[in-house]
Amino acid sequence: MIDTNRALKHVEEAHFVRGLAWGEVGDYDQALADIDRAIELNPNVADYYLGRARFHLGEARDVRALSDYERAAELNPADTVAPMNAGAIWFGRNIWTRAIQCFDRVVEIDPANAQAHYSRYLAYSRQGNGAQAIGCIDRALELAPAERQFLVSRALLHFRARRFGQAIPDFSRLVELDPADASWLYARGVARIRLGDIVGGRADIAEAAAIEPGIAGSMAKEGIVP
Repeated sequence: MIDTNRALKHVEEAHFVRGLAWGEVGDYDQALADIDRAIELNPNVADYYLGRARFHLGEARDVRALSDYERAAELNPADTVAPMNAGAIWFGRNIWTRAIQCFDRVVEIDPANAQAHYSRYLAYSRQGNGAQAIGCIDRALELAPAERQFLVSRALLHFRARRFGQAIPDFSRLVELDPADASWLYARGVARIRLGDIVGGRADIAEAAAIEPGIAGSMAKEGIVP
C-alpha cells in the first residue's frame, strides 16, 4: 500500500527545493509559485515561510514578507531568523518601535546575539533614545569586543556627545586592530586635544597625516576637527 503521507511529504519538499532554486536564479514568480504549493500541501513548516519571505523581499513585497516571518515565528518560536529579518524590514521602513520589538525578541531568545544588540542600538539611535542606545552598544561590545563596526559606532557616539574621555579608548582599540587606518588615530588626536592633551593629540594627528596625507580633509567631512 502507498504511504500517502510520505508521498505528499516528498512532493511538498520537492516544490520547496525547486522554489529555492528558482529564486537563486532570480525567477521570483516561479519561486513563489513552487513555495506557495509547498505551503498549500503543508502549512506547518516554518522553513517554507522563511524561504518564501526571501523572495517577497526580492519583489519588494514587505507586507507579505512580514506576514510570512510572523507565521514562521509562530511555528518555531525558538528561532531568531524570523524576528531578526522582520526587524530589518521595519527598520528599513523607519518604524523604529516595531523594529525594536523584533530585535528585543531576538535578544529574549538569544541574549548573546551581539548583532541583535547592535541592531537595537541602531534603532534606538534613529528613534532619538540615546540612553537606551548606549546600553545596547555597550552590551554588543561586551559580547564582541573586537567587532570593528561596533567600536566605530560607539566611538563616534561618544565623540559627537562630547564624551571625549570615553571615545578615546574605543579609538585606541580601533588603532590596535588596524594600525594602517589613519582615521581613528586622527580622531583620537582630536579627542585628546579637546580634553586638553595638546601634545598627545598633535602627535596622533601628525602620525595619522604621515600615513594618509589627506586625512584632515576627509575627517573634517565627518565633523572631526581639532
